[in-house]
Amino acid sequence: MKANFYKHTRYTTRGIATEMPLELQEFLWQSIDDWNAEDFPLDYLQVFKFKKVADGLYAIEHTQEEPERTIVYYVGNELGVESVVGKTVFVIDDGDHSTMLFASEY
Repeated sequence: MKANFYKHTRYTTRGIATEMPLELQEFLWQSIDDWNAEDFPLDYLQVFKFKKVADGLYAIEHTQEEPERTIVYYVGNELGVESVVGKTVFVIDDGDHSTMLFASEY
C-alpha cells in the first residue's frame, strides 16, 4: 500500500516544533511531496539524516526502505540545518495522518 502523506493532516511533535526551524520542516515536507509528485511509491516511513560536510555546507539524506531510495541534498545553513546536525528525523504516515518526529522521540 502506498503511503499518502496528505497535506491537510500533517503534524509535528513538540521536539520538532521547538528544535527545528520552520524552514527546514517545510523543506522536509516538500522533499516528500516531490517524490509523491513523481508518482514514486512512498514507504510509510521517510527518514532524514543531517550531516555537516564542510564549513557552511550540510547534507540532508532522505531515504526510505520499500522501495529503496536515497537522495542527498546539499545546502548551506539558510534552512537552519546546523541546529539538527547528527540527528535523525522520521516522518511516519499511518494512512490518516503524518507525523514528523526526531528518532529519539519514537
